[in-house]
Amino acid sequence: MQRMTQRLRKLETCANSIDKEFKDSQKRLSQIGDGNSLQTRTLDNIDEVLEMTDELDGPPGGQRSNRGLLSKKASSDLNTAKKLLETIEQLTISASDE
Repeated sequence: MQRMTQRLRKLETCANSIDKEFKDSQKRLSQIGDGNSLQTRTLDNIDEVLEMTDELDGPPGGQRSNRGLLSKKASSDLNTAKKLLETIEQLTISASDE
C-alpha cells in the first residue's frame, strides 16, 4: 500500500509538471499570436501609405507614372513579409491544434 501511495505521488507530481508546461506553452503561443496580428496590421498600414504615396505622385490625367525602384522594392518586401507572417500564423495554429 505504501508503494502505491509513493507511485501515486510521483504520478501526481508528473501530472502537475505537465499541466504547468502546457499552460506556459499556451501563454507563449498566445503572445506570439498577438505579436503577429500587430505586425500584420502595421504592414497593412505601411501598404496603405505606399499606395497613397503612389497616387499622390501620379500625373493629374489619372495615368500613373512608373513607380520608383525604392517603391517597388518596398512593396515587394512588404508582400514577402506578409506571406511570412501568414505562414507563421498557420504554423502556430496547426501547432496549437495538435
